[in-house]
Amino acid sequence: MKYFLSLALLLSLRLAATDFELGQGISNKRDVLWEATAEDLAAIFGNRLKPLDSNKNILRCRPDSGDRLLFFGLPLDEITARLEKDKLKQLTLRINNRGDSGTVSENNFQTMARDVGSKISPMLGGASPASQIAQPMANREKMLAAVWKTGQLDLVLRWRSSIKRSEYLALDFYPPGESPTSLQLEQPN
Repeated sequence: MKYFLSLALLLSLRLAATDFELGQGISNKRDVLWEATAEDLAAIFGNRLKPLDSNKNILRCRPDSGDRLLFFGLPLDEITARLEKDKLKQLTLRINNRGDSGTVSENNFQTMARDVGSKISPMLGGASPASQIAQPMANREKMLAAVWKTGQLDLVLRWRSSIKRSEYLALDFYPPGESPTSLQLEQPN
């Protein structure tokens, strides 16, 4: 039964042969998201899914030529899944990586971050962020994060930019109550 629910979640993510829309799929199936296994992920993403460690506990999916990974219509640079005891433990959607997305102006990047943030509360049934963090850095750089907590998941939206360039914009999904208590806003991996 759990396998079926996990597979149903992941099949709902697939929009078309070349589009994977994760926003609506996560929104509709967030109550069974944490039952997903590596086998479930492989059934959806196929050969796009690559292990990043020898134990296959960290998996990455990047778009192939012609494929698009989407979050409510916004293209994703990559998806990273962290597994623990063959169950999904963390899902990271990278909407913007400087090295993959190219140069994005500060104004366009801030607009993108606001657009992503505006899609999260409705996706989570109207939940507001539980906390927001801003961390100024040298050279007019800044790192920011917003954290949502629901009964089905915790979600961290984090981004880093400077007046010169955008660095990254990412969404981290965790099981309920398992988002980091001391948020470290790290560089993209």
